[in-house]
Amino acid sequence: MSTTLVVVLMVVACGLCLAFVGVGLLVAALKDTPRVERHGQRAHE
Repeated sequence: MSTTLVVVLMVVACGLCLAFVGVGLLVAALKDTPRVERHGQRAHE
């Protein structure tokens, strides 16, 4: 039981970490690439 619980907790933790990292990278990429450039161009225009 304890071993199974530990394995499940590790899998869940890894899944959450990967999910947060993936979402963070996607959000950072979206904010850095198109939005910043668009706002910068609009501001300069």
